[in-house]
Amino acid sequence: MIRPNAKDCWPVWASVLAATALLTCSGAGREALDARYGQALAAYAGGDQAKSKLLLEEILKEDSDYTPALLMQAKILYYAQNMDAAEEAFRAAQRSDSRNIDAMVGLARVLALKAEGRDEALALIQDAVGRSGASVEAWYVKGLVHERRGEVDQAIAAYRAAANEGRRLSLVHLQLGQLYRRAGLQEQSEYELKLAEALSLGDPAMRRQIDAARSSAAPSSGEAPQQPAPP
Repeated sequence: MIRPNAKDCWPVWASVLAATALLTCSGAGREALDARYGQALAAYAGGDQAKSKLLLEEILKEDSDYTPALLMQAKILYYAQNMDAAEEAFRAAQRSDSRNIDAMVGLARVLALKAEGRDEALALIQDAVGRSGASVEAWYVKGLVHERRGEVDQAIAAYRAAANEGRRLSLVHLQLGQLYRRAGLQEQSEYELKLAEALSLGDPAMRRQIDAARSSAAPSSGEAPQQPAPP
């Protein structure tokens, strides 16, 4: 079994979890929960797992159906390789929000580790990729599920779909990198270009575009940098 690597994967999942919080919660009544959830994410990213765990427990005492906190707990358990507890936590997140793609994908990933869970894993991941907003991770996990079921052709097709989604995302990050560079925001530009590199999967044409973006002239010191328009 390939062991999960929290150091490599946590930044991606943290971004997804933050987006889930924005989509799940609205109105002034949830502002305090949102703030504590943001603190829990920051604490975990900073290596303070005890503080993160305490904040999550406080959130769930106040609202046991707060989906982002349930998902974060599940993913912490997954990366700690406590798979039974992770499975139950992902199920709790799915009960809280049955349409949440992140909960489906996480539960499918855990279930695929054991032979008796792979039929349920396949049903979950097929539902996830069939919904609008399916991610690179969803297609990747679909590939894992098929691979562990011995379905090589379907696994290859799913991995190719994940690669194609990754390439499309690389174009988005390339464009952001170019815009930040034109605005004189070099640090943000380099961050986006590095993401584009990571997602381009060694595509030589994309690498040439990234190199061209890096070598393009930034605004001269006499020009006032313009902030990019909000999304």
